[in-house]
Amino acid sequence: MKRIVSLCISLLLLGFLDTSSLAQAAARRAPDASDFAMPKNPRVLIIGSSVAAGWKDQKGGYLKRTFDKLSMTTGVHYHLISQAVPGQGAARLNPFYPQWLMEAHPQIVVLAWGILDDLYEHTPLPAFSEMIRQQISLALQRHAVVFLVTTPISKASYTQYQDLQPIYINTERQVAYSFRDPNVYVFNVFDQMKRYLAEHGQTYVPYMADGWHPNSRGHALASRILFRDIMHQFGRSPISFVMGPKSHLAE
Repeated sequence: MKRIVSLCISLLLLGFLDTSSLAQAAARRAPDASDFAMPKNPRVLIIGSSVAAGWKDQKGGYLKRTFDKLSMTTGVHYHLISQAVPGQGAARLNPFYPQWLMEAHPQIVVLAWGILDDLYEHTPLPAFSEMIRQQISLALQRHAVVFLVTTPISKASYTQYQDLQPIYINTERQVAYSFRDPNVYVFNVFDQMKRYLAEHGQTYVPYMADGWHPNSRGHALASRILFRDIMHQFGRSPISFVMGPKSHLAE
């Protein structure tokens, strides 16, 4: 072994070994856990429409409320990058998603589609399902943890789209579950809000700003549910990408 080391040193001194090649080989090493540890100020890319953007809420909406509280509770400052565009559903925004993902370099991607815009545009369910699959897959390829967050309820959840909205929400959940990936999490705010109102004998009326958007009280309730679920899942532990043998492609 000493003779081999001595020979390598001699070759380096004589210029027969290319140090740049050695550096490139080192750069191609297999990544370890430290490569995907959550930084002190993790970037969170938010994808959605008006409810995800925080419309009708002076505190920025249920997602901002949630991550603000997580920052205060855990000491981790989450840097939010919102690409939630009011009036635009998954079908309209999906072409822009790869570029947003590339530019943001997020540690966490939050997919928080409101569904209503896609229902209004008559986006076919199979097309919607495939878009969710693509969005999750692209995020995983960039080693981002994925939070699929179902939308808070709206008046339309009980009236105009009472039947269709739950079907689309259940579909996006099933797509996420199908990955069977430890970096994909589903937080079902929609059904928990419905259950909360039923258990407390309340209607949606006090929580709504208009037909499609919750008011500040609605955002606050959605945030309490989401914050509780995230804390139950992670506690104060870092939210880090988990490397493993499992493929990121759904089976």
